Amino acid sequence: QLYGSVLHPYYQWPSQKPVDVMYSLASNLFSPARGFFYWHPAFVLSLAAMIASLRKGADYKFLPFALCIAIAHVWIVCNYEAWWGGHSIGPRLTSDLVPFFVFALIPFLHRMNLHRRPMASMALIALMFISFPLHFRAAIDPSVGRWNLGPPNINDGPGPIWKFRDQQGLAGDRNVRALLMLGPGDQDETD
Repeated sequence: QLYGSVLHPYYQWPSQKPVDVMYSLASNLFSPARGFFYWHPAFVLSLAAMIASLRKGADYKFLPFALCIAIAHVWIVCNYEAWWGGHSIGPRLTSDLVPFFVFALIPFLHRMNLHRRPMASMALIALMFISFPLHFRAAIDPSVGRWNLGPPNINDGPGPIWKFRDQQGLAGDRNVRALLMLGPGDQDETD
């Protein structure tokens, strides 16, 4: 019993520190640095499909189960002591939900008809277009990952995850900042 317990402190439940569950919930779903729906806005349509599947007689019987899994997963993440995921890019701790939300897009795509419902298809395309630059930059630009180092360092607490002027997905990109009139980010000032 090296730690005074059978389990390493990392695996102990509940957390030793109090967690503001509502703040961590909002942050894990919508913040610029860790927000699941911020990084994957098209999944709002998946969530709508999951909720719509709760009514009687709905097709796609797996969607209520997907919704239950998503709720349970987010609840566990939001109660975790380091709910913001430490050094990572985007919604690291909720990334396991991506397959469920992709499958939940199937009913939306099934009902979507370019001729009958052009607005639905345009909404999906627009939401996917919004998330593409974030994921593309995160894949090719090391400054997006260096954003975690701060100031302040993300491992010291979740403070920087709600910074709209210094978003993780835009870290180091002075051109995008100028276009969005955000001004220099915290890291840009130290370069």
